[in-house]
Amino acid sequence: MRQASREGMTNMITLFANLVVGWSLVAPLAIYQGLRTLRRYWYHVLFVSVLAGLEKNLTNTSLYGISASLKTALHTLNVVFVLFFAALLGVDEDARVCLFRCHCRSNLALSVAVLIVLAGGLVTATWTPHDATGADFAIGVGLQCVSGVAYAVKTVVIKMLLGDARAEDFYLVEYARRPSTIQVAFVMTPVIGLTSLAFVPSVERTWDMPPGFWPLAVVVGVSVTGILVFQLQLTKLLSPLTVSVLAIVKDVVIVLFFLCYGGERFSKAQELGFAMSATGVLAYACAARRRRRSRGLGRSDSASSLGSAIEQRTFHDDGADGRSGACAA
Repeated sequence: MRQASREGMTNMITLFANLVVGWSLVAPLAIYQGLRTLRRYWYHVLFVSVLAGLEKNLTNTSLYGISASLKTALHTLNVVFVLFFAALLGVDEDARVCLFRCHCRSNLALSVAVLIVLAGGLVTATWTPHDATGADFAIGVGLQCVSGVAYAVKTVVIKMLLGDARAEDFYLVEYARRPSTIQVAFVMTPVIGLTSLAFVPSVERTWDMPPGFWPLAVVVGVSVTGILVFQLQLTKLLSPLTVSVLAIVKDVVIVLFFLCYGGERFSKAQELGFAMSATGVLAYACAARRRRRSRGLGRSDSASSLGSAIEQRTFHDDGADGRSGACAA
């Protein structure tokens, strides 16, 4: 995507990579699985698809104002956003008690780790490089932060939609089944592509396709579609917060690659901020693991519970309606 931003065709690549390439890859599998379950949950799937479209296009558009390494480094703030919305929507009860009831004493290590992530992210976001234009830099950082909020809401709602993979054995009847990751990707890929149409006039000067457009679109389309399917499956298996923490490992590798081999640079303050955020994320993961062990949960993921009150009310009601309708018939 950095090459696409240099050519001034980031959103055009997003459009064709998702709408043409990505959708063509997942459509046969989704049709083979059947679309009855998808029709039952269509408005939930459409909602998370719009969020995914905003997330992808906002983060891609931010490349016109900030470097690829800085954009990736700001992903550490996603952990804070996910923590907040997981608590707000009732997916993470521990975070809900800490954030909204001010009972953080039992979660002191987790709270300190989150504060370190937040402080590092703020340093990385606010320290303007010497070679950056002030207005463009601020717009790029702002777009990436808004993209992070969209990512957080999307990840939490997808977890509520897909449920827990360990509970699939209980979904033996049609009305109790959730959409599969392929079915969600079947709707999400074209919506991401169509959303990019709203961004093309604002940042790209022409609709012309430069030489090398289609090979790049195919490579990007195959890559992002594979990443999307794996991310959806990972969200189904783990909690939203665990998914966002694991994503930071990938982001660290990407940032180091761009800094070492991509010719990009961080200021000393940005290096310190990113190091703080990455350290805070690792500290949070370690503290959360120790907390689960101390509760005797072993390897289970406490935030992945299917019994969330919000999840039961929001997404299981459709199944109950379907069952009552069948009985009435």
